[in-house]
Amino acid sequence: MSIFLLILKIIGIILLSIISLLLIIIALILFVPIRYRIIANKFEDSDFYAEIKLTWLLHFINILIKYTDDLYYRVRVILIPIKKSDNLKKHKNNSKKTEPYSDDTKSVDEGGNISDESANEDISDNEISKDKEEIVSTSDLDENDDDNIKFDENKGIIYKIRFVLTKFFEFLFNIKEKLNEAYNTVVNIVKDIDYYINALKDERNKKVISLCLSQASSIINNIKPKIFNGNLTIGIDEPYTMGQILSIYGILFPIIHDKITINPVYDKEVIEGDLYIKGRISVFVLIKAAIKIYFNRDYKRMIKIFKK
Repeated sequence: MSIFLLILKIIGIILLSIISLLLIIIALILFVPIRYRIIANKFEDSDFYAEIKLTWLLHFINILIKYTDDLYYRVRVILIPIKKSDNLKKHKNNSKKTEPYSDDTKSVDEGGNISDESANEDISDNEISKDKEEIVSTSDLDENDDDNIKFDENKGIIYKIRFVLTKFFEFLFNIKEKLNEAYNTVVNIVKDIDYYINALKDERNKKVISLCLSQASSIINNIKPKIFNGNLTIGIDEPYTMGQILSIYGILFPIIHDKITINPVYDKEVIEGDLYIKGRISVFVLIKAAIKIYFNRDYKRMIKIFKK
């Protein structure tokens, strides 16, 4: 009996350890944020460079994506490379050069003697005269063929005119039906618009939309960068396009005045500068928002209404 209780005790300890380990892993996934960093720069004396780095749990998982002349990526788990791209060295294809074409083609006869093929292509005068006769006879046929072709072209034009007139009269006869179809289509569109407007005015649907907007706001606050700095130098030949860029920057200036600086240049065309973004994403916030929306009864009701 004591041995049986000891076995149960050991099994219970093992199960408890496994459950505790699973709970710890779930807690780490939910509450330890994923950190990201984005770097991009382009200067006059260097090529475009971009880097995206994702880390989790003190670099337990480390994902790096780079771009210079080519794309490079690397995935590490506990400092051990799991997946990475091939080397970026470009291997040149050693293609064989083909010899230039020579007109002096030669053949080997049965006796092993080399002879020019062009020498074996002598044409007799009789053959030339026969060719001339054939050319004259075919020229007479070509003249008759031209008359047939002109006749076929005239026939084709008459056929096309008759085809166009037939289609035109068919359109006139069916115009009432076409107008009815267009009218029914417009009526159905108006009915659909009225249906969705009434659905959006429903109080329960308004609550669901408000819930979705609030959760979307929390997700945006969760994933938005904590550090966002950039310095851009922009020069465009077209004054209109340059004015549009500066007007957009002026609209966003109250929000990004301390984050993004734009230096306009008017004497040359150039786009260069640097960008640095850093932030973190909490999986718990994402899962929480998804659960709140998905398990809401009014949300499921609204989806059914809009599917109709």
